[in-house]
Amino acid sequence: MEKQTMHRSWRVAVDLWIARFGSVFAWFWLVLWGLLGITGLAELIAGEAKNSTDVVLPFILLGVAALHWLVVAACRKTKDLELDFHQYCAFFSRNPDKSIPELAKAIKEPENTVQRQLKEMCRRGYFNGYIDHRTQRMVFPHYRPPVDPEKPDLNVLQCPGCGAVNAIAKTGDICKYCGAPLELSTDKS
Repeated sequence: MEKQTMHRSWRVAVDLWIARFGSVFAWFWLVLWGLLGITGLAELIAGEAKNSTDVVLPFILLGVAALHWLVVAACRKTKDLELDFHQYCAFFSRNPDKSIPELAKAIKEPENTVQRQLKEMCRRGYFNGYIDHRTQRMVFPHYRPPVDPEKPDLNVLQCPGCGAVNAIAKTGDICKYCGAPLELSTDKS
């Protein structure tokens, strides 16, 4: 169980890092191959092609540039999904019923878009939960209903993985939304 929890806590950060690095890398190659392809195409149009390689190569280079454009688009989608993930976590931590229609209404997005994004987040392992399609709610297996806030053994922490607010009774608990490990600070200074 702990390995799975550790995996979940790093999943969003790793995906975002890969998206940022991949985006920069893909943009570099997109510009390089695109410029080379356009230059070759200009030479072809000007009639400066000397052999069959000069005719075919610009199209290959532009095709490779197009593939890098797809990588850029995928990286952008991951960045957007990560931003939505933090927004969804904040909503779910404030709303105990975890209603997907209410989430869609709160963020002014179509319900099918929100469901599609939540499904992708669950598939990628961002959320430690699943969608109950019958009730149109997110279900978090580690969710415990709030206990009496007057109890001294309850601690409220913000998750370092997703930013959701969690009420935990002991150290070593996990976030009920993304599964990230939650540690109580033992520093009394």
